Amino acid sequence: MATLDKTSPLAECRDECRRTACWEEEGDAAKARAFITACRHLIDRLYDSIQSSGGAQAHSLQLGIEKYERQLKEARAWLAANGEGKTAAGDSPPSVRHLYPSAGWS
Repeated sequence: MATLDKTSPLAECRDECRRTACWEEEGDAAKARAFITACRHLIDRLYDSIQSSGGAQAHSLQLGIEKYERQLKEARAWLAANGEGKTAAGDSPPSVRHLYPSAGWS
């Protein structure tokens, strides 16, 4: 997975979104996090493009932003619901047991 930052070009951000878009099918938390990062950078680049282009292209860029914002929201929700997902070896991560006084712990 590519390392993106605030200077990464739009095409690189879009390519990384495409490479990591399979996070849900694979149940891969690392890909989900990479997808979230790529989407955030891509949305920033699309906003920059709107600022510099204007006109009819701005409308289509806005539609692209809305699409990626929805996908970003879905990835964040999945990651929150599924925790870390699969580990690098493909196994589920170890679970955590919480002990409460009502369960006999004191």
